[in-house]
Amino acid sequence: MQKAWKLIELPVKLEIKVKRLGENNYLVIGDNRLAQNITAQVSFCKLKPSTRVEEITINFSKLNNIHYISRNSILLSYDDFDPITNKTSHTLAMYTNEGVLKKTVYEYYDGDNTIFNYKLEDNKIIVLQEDAKTEKK
Repeated sequence: MQKAWKLIELPVKLEIKVKRLGENNYLVIGDNRLAQNITAQVSFCKLKPSTRVEEITINFSKLNNIHYISRNSILLSYDDFDPITNKTSHTLAMYTNEGVLKKTVYEYYDGDNTIFNYKLEDNKIIVLQEDAKTEKK
């Protein structure tokens, strides 16, 4: 008899990618860029011998980028649309391989006075800050 680990079920069809982070740790990335409202999720999964899965899942609208900074640090850049306020939050956050939030580097919303971006140099995060009212050329 074969054993399998059951992950959570989603009400939307996602394109799935799996990356092994450690002996029993996996990162499961799913997104649907073809849907009218982009849907995405990242799950940090730890497989247990009992076929149980310890899972931390982050749901959002759009995954912009993912960087594997060090052996135990993952940087996620994502957007999440809030239909109540009709605004999108833009977040850059660092997580451990187990899905524990280490640090929110920045978070801003559509309409904020200051917007942020970032670049990586030698695995160091450089946050770029800009006045939202400044015209981009």
